[in-house]
Amino acid sequence: MDDLVRFPQLPDVQSRADNRALAIDAVGIRRLRSPVTIRTGEGEQATIATFSMAVALPAAVKGTHMSRFVELLEERTGALDPRGFRSLVREMLDRLGAKGGSIEMQFPLFRVKAAPVSGVESRLDYEVCWWGEQSPDGSYSFRMKVGVPVTSLCPCSKEISAYGAHNQRSLLSIDAELTAPMEMNELIEIAESAASCASKLCRRSSAAARKVSPSTGLTE
Repeated sequence: MDDLVRFPQLPDVQSRADNRALAIDAVGIRRLRSPVTIRTGEGEQATIATFSMAVALPAAVKGTHMSRFVELLEERTGALDPRGFRSLVREMLDRLGAKGGSIEMQFPLFRVKAAPVSGVESRLDYEVCWWGEQSPDGSYSFRMKVGVPVTSLCPCSKEISAYGAHNQRSLLSIDAELTAPMEMNELIEIAESAASCASKLCRRSSAAARKVSPSTGLTE
């Protein structure tokens, strides 16, 4: 048998120091989908989330290990809430040896809503986004965004109708930076309280029974 050809060990170029003195604010991955379980005030819910993850790269470092972002998500177990999400950000920084970084997680959240008159229940989906960032100085910030589908009274229809003015569909978005714990449902309910209706399945009985309230100008 021929002797094995021996090759010199490949140099680890990435581990070499970078003398160009160019720091990078964020390097990572975007739009990676992964199954996740979310813990809400109404219980736990399985969904599919889209992750964007990044860390700050010091000037002396050439790059980061992209596969470690994926490993972090694959090894994650248990339901996530904002507190667990903060721990996920910290674990990412520890795994990649970074001082600063961020994770954005977008996912649909479903809640059961009832039609205003018929009482028929249906699941309404809301677009939710969590964004957590830890700065190199150790400070942490967390933002929560909800997209709430609603219907609102058409002002033009109201002007020409004594009753029965029609509604128009809207999407209300609230993007809040939180300094204290707050449930997603609380933000959703704030948006829904400013609308006429938030039901997905609205049968004829509910639609026919709506009328304009003279006190609020909204459809009842």
